[in-house]
Amino acid sequence: MIMEKKDSGTSSVGSSVLRMLYRHRTGLALIALFALAALLRFPNLTQHDVIDDEALMAFRSIGWLDTWFGSMQTPVDLFDTEQWWQKFSFHDHPPLLFFVEHQFFQMFGPTVFALRLPFAIAGMVSVYLAYLLGREMAGRRFGLLTAAVISVANFAVWLSRAGFQEGILQVWLLLALWFFLRSIKNPTYCLGVGAAMGLALLTKYSSIVLVPVILGGYAVLKPSVLRSVFAAAGAGICLVLFSPVIVYNAMLFFTRGHFDATLWAMLGQQHPDFWSDYHAYSSWSNFLNWWHWMPDGLGLLLLGLAGFGGIVFALGLWRRPLSPVAFAPPARWTILSLVFSVGIFLCLSPGRKQYVALAIVPVALVAALALAYLSRLRYGTVIVSMLLLVLGGITFNTQVLARPVGTAGLSYLPLRPTSYAYQKLDAYLDSVFAGKDPAYATTADKQLKAYLQRRAKERFGVDNPVFRSRPPYVIFDPRMDFAAVRWTMYRRDVYLLQPAMMMEKLTEVARLHGVAYIEQAGFRDFRMIFVEPELLQRYGVADNDRSPAWYMRKKLDAMGEAPETTIADINGTPAFAVYRVSQVSPLLGPWDKAKNAE
Repeated sequence: MIMEKKDSGTSSVGSSVLRMLYRHRTGLALIALFALAALLRFPNLTQHDVIDDEALMAFRSIGWLDTWFGSMQTPVDLFDTEQWWQKFSFHDHPPLLFFVEHQFFQMFGPTVFALRLPFAIAGMVSVYLAYLLGREMAGRRFGLLTAAVISVANFAVWLSRAGFQEGILQVWLLLALWFFLRSIKNPTYCLGVGAAMGLALLTKYSSIVLVPVILGGYAVLKPSVLRSVFAAAGAGICLVLFSPVIVYNAMLFFTRGHFDATLWAMLGQQHPDFWSDYHAYSSWSNFLNWWHWMPDGLGLLLLGLAGFGGIVFALGLWRRPLSPVAFAPPARWTILSLVFSVGIFLCLSPGRKQYVALAIVPVALVAALALAYLSRLRYGTVIVSMLLLVLGGITFNTQVLARPVGTAGLSYLPLRPTSYAYQKLDAYLDSVFAGKDPAYATTADKQLKAYLQRRAKERFGVDNPVFRSRPPYVIFDPRMDFAAVRWTMYRRDVYLLQPAMMMEKLTEVARLHGVAYIEQAGFRDFRMIFVEPELLQRYGVADNDRSPAWYMRKKLDAMGEAPETTIADINGTPAFAVYRVSQVSPLLGPWDKAKNAE
């Protein structure tokens, strides 16, 4: 009898636990999705190279310094003194991403962790916003499925692990769409629409894809919203948030006769300030060359789900009972118009992977619809769970593991972090400069020189600090990746006061001041860093190009010098050779004669 009462009590407790879990099933499912999303976004976040636009934007974000030491001119290069408006935006992009990165660099220092942390956080926020958007469209179940797709989609995870604008932009796009759907019922939410759109435009101009979705939606679904005071206030909020870019471009046009580099390219302007920006003149074949990023970035499985979901959506427009989800007209409009708007934009833009990232949200919505359909089948929950785990496994193999296992396109996707050994080179340079005195850099560029002098005074308290000794001096191969050296080398030279100079620049110094100029300044420890032939081959560059780097390495070999160390990539392939010498003048003989002859 006692045993029966105990069994009855145990059964009662178990039932209570099950009831509690059932009541909180949505919250528990969200927690599980957040855990999965975090597992794909945070581990090994700093292992891969800082390269591509990630490096170009991060370098400038550290000090809010709009120059990348390239041939494309910025206000820092174009004016001798700082203009009152030039820090309102940047010469190629709106400023919000730079602002976010700048704040993280201020908190954590100019590190890879500080660079990528805001994007990982934004990826987590996107998961929750995807849930809110899906729930607003068709209830909690559809919201969870949409969030699940965003959690595991390779493209979405890639944006959370690399410093591209779309990683932040995705947050504002999801938020704007959610506010838009809410504003159809309650015009007060137009204020949120305006704020989200203002922040989206302040992040990247490609957010314009939402304009036809939102304005067209109001016109088709509820024109009275456009006549409300809240719509006017929302537009005002958007304009105020975007006003720094407006002022910047107005002043740039007034002083230089063109807008910033992105608007300049979109409008087809021609100007010497941007003569090196070849992508502005892309042919139509390049504009249409974005299709391969869909399978490369999203994978065939997710694209298959999205295609199936698109068919289900189309059939649901024809006969609503054929759809597993009861979409109201605003939700149907949002999905349909978003697909068309993003598709048209991609066909009119250069075929770059970051632009194709705009397709993540519409793909996630239609893929979630496919999962909703499959969940109605027998063992549907098991099928959906297995599909999500497979997608998550592919993404983990692609993004988190340093060396993915299996076959590209199947077990991992081509859109993944790259490793040309720049991170290993960066770690090597950390060890080279550890415990060494800084060196005050200088330049002929008037604005940049004033900036460097100001930074030195802020750090040392005097205009011309005197150091105990000279640190090592890094002389690097100009054939390195254009963007990667902005982070690996110029970040050190400008912000950390760890001197680094391109070999071509060294030859210019020799022509102007003589070959012993740097040695006369007290430097006695030079690290000459050359790109190995194996990496040059990956770049498509021949190792007999007669460049200064080619000449200097031949001279070192002829002098009997051997590399102090060789830095290899993750696969063990040589990438960089480092020579350590006490003088660079023996490498610059031809310019020594030219200087003496003057």
